[in-house]
Amino acid sequence: MIDMLFHKVSTLKICTVFPPAEPKEIAAAGSYLVSRGLAAVPEEYEAFLRLSSGMSFDGVEFYGAVPHPRRQYVFPDLITAAEPYCKYEYFKNKIVIGRLSESIILYNANEEIYALIDRVNLRSRMEWPTFEELFRYMMKISYVEP
Repeated sequence: MIDMLFHKVSTLKICTVFPPAEPKEIAAAGSYLVSRGLAAVPEEYEAFLRLSSGMSFDGVEFYGAVPHPRRQYVFPDLITAAEPYCKYEYFKNKIVIGRLSESIILYNANEEIYALIDRVNLRSRMEWPTFEELFRYMMKISYVEP
């Protein structure tokens, strides 16, 4: 189902889509994250990465398996996004998969949920049991009908 939602968003003018991640890129990112005490890349997010190694639309960013240099900016990957958080106990067994404005989008492997958290106080603003539900919500707030 995520592939249908992805294709709907990817056709929008406000959307930037990157090429699909290679299986070895996904595996390398996952291995690195686990070696740093963070969560492995969940299967649902791996399915997304096989469609696009990163995506941005209307202020929503989902990070890819590799960084993507742009004209004056490098669109971050899961590893780059994780680096500042590896030293904090709060982020153990979690991974940052994206952002929305001033909020962090993460996967919490302890609770098996996706969450939108405040980047300053780390309080959860919203939580979803699946990546698909998170993605649908991001579409909704961007006025894209799922």
